[in-house]
Amino acid sequence: MGLSSVETAPCIRLALRPQVPPTPYTFTFNPRRGIIRVTLKTVCSPGRQRLKLPAPTLLEKTNRMFRALKQRATFIKQFTTRFETTGSLVPSSRFLAKSITRYLRERAESPIRVLECGPGTGAFTNRIVRLLQPGDTYHLVELNERFVQTLKRRFEEEPHWQAVAKTAQIFETPLQEFQPAEKYDFIISGLPHVNFPPALLEQMTATYVRMLKPGGMFSYFEYMCVLRIRKSISLFGARQRMRKVNSILQDFCNKYRIGRDSVWMNFPPAWVQHLNSPGDD
Repeated sequence: MGLSSVETAPCIRLALRPQVPPTPYTFTFNPRRGIIRVTLKTVCSPGRQRLKLPAPTLLEKTNRMFRALKQRATFIKQFTTRFETTGSLVPSSRFLAKSITRYLRERAESPIRVLECGPGTGAFTNRIVRLLQPGDTYHLVELNERFVQTLKRRFEEEPHWQAVAKTAQIFETPLQEFQPAEKYDFIISGLPHVNFPPALLEQMTATYVRMLKPGGMFSYFEYMCVLRIRKSISLFGARQRMRKVNSILQDFCNKYRIGRDSVWMNFPPAWVQHLNSPGDD
């Protein structure tokens, strides 16, 4: 007699089950954000151990939370008193920071010079300090004295900032008056360009080009459709100024832009403009 169905069932299941090798990737899904993240598994040789950073303690997490709240409070206060140089009610998001430092992440291994204009409380700085290497030069130009105090405190207290504190230097001066000894490979600006008078904006765009090395990268952001909305609701004099500002920025981008990112996870949503200096003008 042949084999019974009870005896053959396990064999059938084994035959139909494919032998799939373990995947080198892990897949995680965040339903709250709608994000699927693919991570490559790292395989360590028997003689090596994976580096594990100690998890932050409850006190460290609490201190980090209070620092963040204090930075937001400082930003909001400066927005209400000095709107023309602050530009937003809340600091930029980490998604915007990641986008504006996109080309810095692709940097060469050799030492580079980086300039950040208008760092505020350090939304972009917090990303930049993680991309710097020994031998790099990092300069920050910030006119607001309260923001300068916040930046200095973060360089003293926060680990990633402390790691580059010796190579970082803060200049409390207007950008158009800043005279660096050498040009920069990367310039990242958080300044609210649409708030400035046209004559000042023309000086600033010329300053960006003057301070960039040939082939250097300049990245800045602007809020989506804010310029168009402000033009439509402003009085005649302000409307003329906004049109002039728009014309200056548009000409600047047409001449040097190599790409634009759209960042929706920010308040308000923003465009990040990436410009490249082809050479000395």
